[in-house]
Amino acid sequence: MNNTKKSIHEEYVVCYLDLLGYKELIDKSYKDEQVVINTYNVFENILRLMDIFKNRKIDNVFSKANVEIMKKIKFRIFSDSVLITMKMKDAKFSFDPNVEGYNEKLQSVDFLQMYLNIISFFCLSVAEKLGYFFRGAITIGQYYQQQILNQDNIFIFS
Repeated sequence: MNNTKKSIHEEYVVCYLDLLGYKELIDKSYKDEQVVINTYNVFENILRLMDIFKNRKIDNVFSKANVEIMKKIKFRIFSDSVLITMKMKDAKFSFDPNVEGYNEKLQSVDFLQMYLNIISFFCLSVAEKLGYFFRGAITIGQYYQQQILNQDNIFIFS
C-alpha cells in the first residue's frame, strides 16, 4: 500500500500588485461616486481587451504563444490589490510544431517572459487610464485556491 500523500499545493507563478495612491482614490470616491465606476470600467476594459486577443485566430507562433498564456492567466482584483496567477505546469506550449516560426527552444523561460509582458501591459494600461502605478512582487512557489460554498467565496493560501 502506498502511504504517500498527494499535496494540495501546486506550483504557480504568482504576481501580487498593490495600487499606489489607493487611499486618494477612495477619498475621491466619497465626493464623486463616479470614481468607483470609472475605476471598475478601466479594469474591465483592460481585461476585455485581453479576452478579445485570446480569441483571435493567429498563425504566427509568437502571437499564438501569447494567446495560450492569456488563456492560462487568472486575475483577482480586490480593493487595492491584484493577484495574477498561472500554474507552472501550464508554462509550456501545446500548439502544432508545424506552425510558422515554431522553435523547440521555446521553453518555460520564454513562456514566463511573455507572462511578464502581459503583466507589464496590464500595469501600464492602468497607469495610463487611471494615473496610478503599481508596486509588487512576482514569485514562483506553492499556491492553493478553493471555492467555499459557491463561486463568490474564494479561499487563497499562498
